[in-house]
Amino acid sequence: MKKYRIALAVSAVLVLLSGCGSSKKELDAYMGEQDEIMEEMMEKMDDVEPSGSAAAAFLNQMIPHHQSAVKMSQSYLQHAGEKGKFKELAEQIISTQEDEIKQMSEMAARIMDEGMADEEQEALYLEEYEKMMKSHHSAHDSQAKSLDRAFAEGMSMHHQMAVDMSKAVLNHTDEEEVILLANVIIAQQEKEIQQMEQEDGGHAH
Repeated sequence: MKKYRIALAVSAVLVLLSGCGSSKKELDAYMGEQDEIMEEMMEKMDDVEPSGSAAAAFLNQMIPHHQSAVKMSQSYLQHAGEKGKFKELAEQIISTQEDEIKQMSEMAARIMDEGMADEEQEALYLEEYEKMMKSHHSAHDSQAKSLDRAFAEGMSMHHQMAVDMSKAVLNHTDEEEVILLANVIIAQQEKEIQQMEQEDGGHAH
């Protein structure tokens, strides 16, 4: 009987260790994918050519930014599965931001077709954007120990970047549709940042 109990205890420990190993594997896989997604995003945002319009510049930068949020959320769902703490939020991010990508693509095309240029406004927006991006580059080095924490940290930083970009364009555009969109992004993503901080015990941001 004693040997049986010892065998059960050993089995339980092995199961726990196996689970920890699996969790670490999923965390490492997610973090690697997140780094690749962010690197691709930055390359696409940096490749946006000046167009003479602050609104168009903002939209053409925000599109790959949103695309990366969708990919990060899809990666999280793949690795976290049904047990993920932020499953519903990740699904919401995918749905909302895919819709906004379509809207932004249409807005950018319309603005470029209309040819309403203001190079001074664009230059001022891009100057503010560059300063903001430098501060974001030096602001974060994740030490997350869990997949949920890694997602919350990464997505909170990502959301804050979108909020800062949106606030920047509000200072330098008269395009009503873009002003409305920027305010929607600020409200929605600040709300989601707060949600991630609350659910992750105040550690996300």
